[in-house]
Amino acid sequence: MYYYWYDGQEGNDFACGAVVGPGKLIDTDRFFVVFLDAVGLWGASKPSDGLGMKFPRYSYFDCVQANYLLLRDGLNIKRARLAAGVSMGAIQSYIWAILHPELVEAILPVGGLTEADSNTRWLFELMTAAIRSDPAWRETRGDYYHLPKEKHPNQGVMFGWSVLLYTGLSFDLRARQPWTEVCKEVFSWEPERNQGKLLIPLAKSYDANDLLLRNHIGDDFSLTDHLHRIQAPTLILHVANDQWLRLCTAEKAREQIKGARLFSFEHELAHYAVFRAPNILRDCVLTFLRDIGMKP
Repeated sequence: MYYYWYDGQEGNDFACGAVVGPGKLIDTDRFFVVFLDAVGLWGASKPSDGLGMKFPRYSYFDCVQANYLLLRDGLNIKRARLAAGVSMGAIQSYIWAILHPELVEAILPVGGLTEADSNTRWLFELMTAAIRSDPAWRETRGDYYHLPKEKHPNQGVMFGWSVLLYTGLSFDLRARQPWTEVCKEVFSWEPERNQGKLLIPLAKSYDANDLLLRNHIGDDFSLTDHLHRIQAPTLILHVANDQWLRLCTAEKAREQIKGARLFSFEHELAHYAVFRAPNILRDCVLTFLRDIGMKP
C-alpha cells in the first residue's frame, strides 16, 4: 500500500494517483498514517530471517495482535480513526474491528475475504506445490539458508508466482495479449528466449519459505460467526471480476455487518485493480470519509 498509495512513490501512477498524502483522500495534513507490514513478509519478522520452516505458523489474528501491541505500546496510540487494507490487509481490517473496537473507529477493507473459501485455498495450494517441486527445496526440505541466494529454490518461487499470475489478471485481458507478452510470466524449467523473464525479479525479491507459510495463513480461517459484532462504520470496496477473491464473499460480509456499504467495479486487472479502487470509487470513499469525520 505504501508503494502504491503514499504520495511520491513509484506506484502512484498504477493506482491512478496517490491516496495518502498532503491534501489526498487520506490527508496527512490532518492525520498521522501508519503503514504496517504483516508478520511473515517484507520488513516484518519472517522465515527468511533465519528460522526457515521452523518459523512459527501464524494467523491473521497474530498479524493484527502484533500490530496492535506496536500501536498501543510502541507508538502510544489510543485511537485509530480508520483501519484500511488491501487484500491480506483488508482481511486484517475486519479483524481489527472485531478484536479492538475500543481502538478502531471505522474500517475500509479493499478486496478481502472474511472466510477461507475453496476457490482461494485451491489456488494457494497449487502455488505451494509449485514451490515445493523445486529440487533445491526438496533436497533441503526448506533448510537452504547456508547456501548462496542463487542456489535457493528460486525456480520454485518463479513457478509459484506463475500460478498466481495466470488468474491474477482477467482472462479477457490475457486472451487479447500476444503470446510474446504473456510468455514472460509463464514458467518453464528450461525457458527459451523471453519465457519467464518477468518472474526472475520476483525470485530475487521473495523467499520460498516466506511464501509457503504465507500461503497457509488462511487455512480454516473464518470470521463468519463474528461479523455481526462489528459496530464500526464499514466501507467495503471490491473488484467485481476478481478471480481470486470473489465478489460473493464481499456481499456476504456486507449482509452480516450492520450498516456496511459495498461498492464494486470491474477491471481488466482483476485482483490487482484493488490498488486503484479508492480512486475509481473516489466519490464513494469521499462520502464515507465525510460521514466518519475525516473529510470536511
